Amino acid sequence: MSEQTNLAPKPLPPKILAIGAIMIAVGLIFGVALYATQPERAMFSYLLGFQFALSVALGGLFLVALEYVTNAVWSAPIRRAPEFLAVAIPFLLVSAFPLVFNLDLLFEWAVPEIVKEDPLI
Repeated sequence: MSEQTNLAPKPLPPKILAIGAIMIAVGLIFGVALYATQPERAMFSYLLGFQFALSVALGGLFLVALEYVTNAVWSAPIRRAPEFLAVAIPFLLVSAFPLVFNLDLLFEWAVPEIVKEDPLI
């Protein structure tokens, strides 16, 4: 007789979930405070973090796509990691909204008055 293994994922302990929720809350509070005091600096910091997260997620998606296109068999044991990274793409789409609504803080060419006055832009 073969022994059945339990493959169901184990839930995180409540203490870890509480620590994560506290860290998210503190990060949001500091982010909002920075945006209230220095919006341009906050948006540049947000852009840098967003680009990093997007590059990791797109890298995971590219690796999974490459594995399927080449019919790679060797990557089957590690395929879950890049798939997990690629799952973040829809969340990153939603998190791009603050950048879209603050383009004037990030780029000069997004301000119509500057574009009218500068012949190079």
